[in-house]
Amino acid sequence: MSTDLRAALHEAVADAPYDEPDLRDVLARGSRRVRRRTALVVGSSALAVAAVIASVVAVTHDPAQEPHPARVVRLDLDQAQPLDLQPTRQGGRDRFLGLTADGLVLRSRHPDGGDGDELGLVDPGTGVTDWLPDATDPTGTLAPPGRHGMPPWLLPVQLAADQLVLLHLEPAIWRSRSSSGTLLVFDRGSRTWESGDVTVPAGLEAHQPPSVGIGLDGRLYLGHWNEGESGPMHWWSYQVPQGGQGRPEPALTGTSIAFGDGVQARADSDGRIVLSTPGEDRLLAEHRPQGCEPPSDPDTAPWPGWVRMAGSRPVVTYWCGEPSPRSDTVTVVYDTDGGRTIQVPGAGLLAADQRHVLLAPPSGTARGMYLLDLDTVTMGKANTSVGPSFLAHIDSQRHNFPVALAAGLILWDNGIAPLP
Repeated sequence: MSTDLRAALHEAVADAPYDEPDLRDVLARGSRRVRRRTALVVGSSALAVAAVIASVVAVTHDPAQEPHPARVVRLDLDQAQPLDLQPTRQGGRDRFLGLTADGLVLRSRHPDGGDGDELGLVDPGTGVTDWLPDATDPTGTLAPPGRHGMPPWLLPVQLAADQLVLLHLEPAIWRSRSSSGTLLVFDRGSRTWESGDVTVPAGLEAHQPPSVGIGLDGRLYLGHWNEGESGPMHWWSYQVPQGGQGRPEPALTGTSIAFGDGVQARADSDGRIVLSTPGEDRLLAEHRPQGCEPPSDPDTAPWPGWVRMAGSRPVVTYWCGEPSPRSDTVTVVYDTDGGRTIQVPGAGLLAADQRHVLLAPPSGTARGMYLLDLDTVTMGKANTSVGPSFLAHIDSQRHNFPVALAAGLILWDNGIAPLP
């Protein structure tokens, strides 16, 4: 990171609060949520923001191709080499929201005395922020106070080289009421915004952000659980940028979705993975990883909670055995060309890009974060804090900060650093 970038961003820099990491707390909370809804997610952000759709988005038939056996490579976290990451952090009420495909950082700034947030794109090479024109929703500000008793989410849906797609969603605190939001689309060429109202059916889980992404058909897909009710994740889709009431997507119920550039994957808790490109569906796997058994009670079986795309390769984290604070996990990078499938026992998925996968430490680990290089099949370990609150609210600006990998940059804990 250049000294110019450090100087330019340090105007809003403050040390991030220390968050003592223990994945046990995360898994314990997950187990409790699973018993209510048979679903478990962390979502990026973050993540917030992860995230698996087939056909024109929904898989409504079995793919014709059978999965091809792939050589399995298992990596031990103890073999990771030290990794030195020196992030530049954002402080106060300012936030780094995400990374664009062409290597810029989406930043929000809350001006003194203002009601809303300003958005800008930071160039890591120069440290200069290009502040975008105002983007206001029907309430008059980008991030108003919670009208229904809950703070709103500002979720990056897609940060492409030509446009930015954001969802400003305000969950209703009452289960009987619909949640409201605004779909915002910024054309980076013309530097203009388009927007549309979005209505989410009543019952949205109000304490974690929904899963969002742009499907192969160009629609916004939104998945959420019903607050306080047992049952799987449900999906709706919306026109972009018009928004509207949303079209139910029953074929996607109970599945995890990962969205990529011209490729998507759908993951079920039983280990079935379907990869979709325009006009083609491929079955990559039919079973869970060997030794990762589902719980004996199917009502408590969590679906894959962390799902991302590493280029064209789906990356999935499974919980193994009976739900408990010490539940085992295994993260799998699935092969798409008959080569090798990579398994990392004990780690949870945080983010992925074309060549890397960012992993959370296992249960009971004091601190750390792992970076898997998919080309060399090696791992580095950064001695940094990734605590339970951070993991439980990836991609949620309400509780913590998003995490992302893109264009040679890593974003976590409201800081950015170049990949080694």
